[in-house]
Amino acid sequence: MQYQKAFIKLSGDLLEPTDNEEVREDLIEKIQEINQQYLSTVCVGGGTQINRMFKMHGYPILFGPLGREFNCQEAKDLAEKILEQNRVTLDRALIARNIAATVIVPMLFIGESHCHVNGDRILLDAYHGFDRLFLFTLTERIEKKEEEFRQYRDFNSRKLQFFGFPRLKDLPAI
Repeated sequence: MQYQKAFIKLSGDLLEPTDNEEVREDLIEKIQEINQQYLSTVCVGGGTQINRMFKMHGYPILFGPLGREFNCQEAKDLAEKILEQNRVTLDRALIARNIAATVIVPMLFIGESHCHVNGDRILLDAYHGFDRLFLFTLTERIEKKEEEFRQYRDFNSRKLQFFGFPRLKDLPAI
């Protein structure tokens, strides 16, 4: 039996802990709903968290045409640590609810190199390998994300669906 597959790109902002739960319930419920129809892979982001930690550690916040750029190995390692923490947090929450989804970070391992991949661009990389693509972000970012993906004229928009979630609390400015 061939299963259909779904790829979910999840903004790290949706993994900010709330006062009473480590991972927000509406997020878990939406992943569970998708996972009932598809074999799901979830890619966690962490951009805002990485920016916050870079500022705390004095690393510059640099972006190029393909996303975040790093000026030293320590900054790269810190970003990887944050993404890995987000992966573990979500994975544990899904396991606690018996949701069998694979959780990954947006990185490629090429030879001996760990290559960070822009989380939104990874949706493009996943396009040919998955039947459905989902982008989960804050509601206030949906319009911007839809506009970013309009540039790919041949991108099958029926295959990609955006979901906005409300911001639960104000986070410290970065």
